[in-house]
Amino acid sequence: MKIGLATAVFTNNDILKNIKTIKEYMKHAQSENVDLLLFGESFLQGFDSLTWKPETDLQIAIEKDDELIQELQNYCQELGVALGFGYMEKDQNKVYCSYLIFDGNGCELTNYQRISTGWRFPNSDPNFYQEGKQLGVFEYQGCRFTTGLCGDFWDDQLVAKIPVDTNIVLWPNFRTFGKEIWITEEFNEYVKQSKTFAPNVFFINSICHDEESIAYGVAFGIVDGELKYHKNVDESGILICEI
Repeated sequence: MKIGLATAVFTNNDILKNIKTIKEYMKHAQSENVDLLLFGESFLQGFDSLTWKPETDLQIAIEKDDELIQELQNYCQELGVALGFGYMEKDQNKVYCSYLIFDGNGCELTNYQRISTGWRFPNSDPNFYQEGKQLGVFEYQGCRFTTGLCGDFWDDQLVAKIPVDTNIVLWPNFRTFGKEIWITEEFNEYVKQSKTFAPNVFFINSICHDEESIAYGVAFGIVDGELKYHKNVDESGILICEI
């Protein structure tokens, strides 16, 4: 299986531009025979797209069957490429930080709602901005996957809930560490932490150039317990990992 990790640029509150970026990367992934292409946390609207005003954020978050998401779902089927991306989800008039994965036929594999609370503004209404309760576990092409987001897998209790028969852990993120901090400190810390999860772990952090949330692209793949694939920090493109 070929897994592609997209270190791509998103723009906060420009969902149409971000969808265009996803589709461009999907086309490239198809040309490289990638089976599953993954983007970072909250890529669709941008991590800092929310205002923390419920009446406004209900217009920013979208349901998983929204026509814009159906457009991506149909594109999976057209290209035969499975796709994962983060988005701000509206679910029964609540907002979640979610991660949606479609297979190469456009069928839903998981719609994971982040469990850890670090995505929310500290004083946001917990009755409106909510978390999920279960990790995103699914099977695809003979492998058992577990999906978590960002702070989830720094929580020992959540790490302990990764099923023991998991073959592959997917760990999309959005972190705004400085470039030098990534290079000198954080990259190695994330690799070290990842090796405690499963034999194969794939990590992805998006790129953002907005003034309020500058972020640098980071991607790596741990295969059979060893760091086998990685990109230079802030290098855009697709890191292709094979297992």
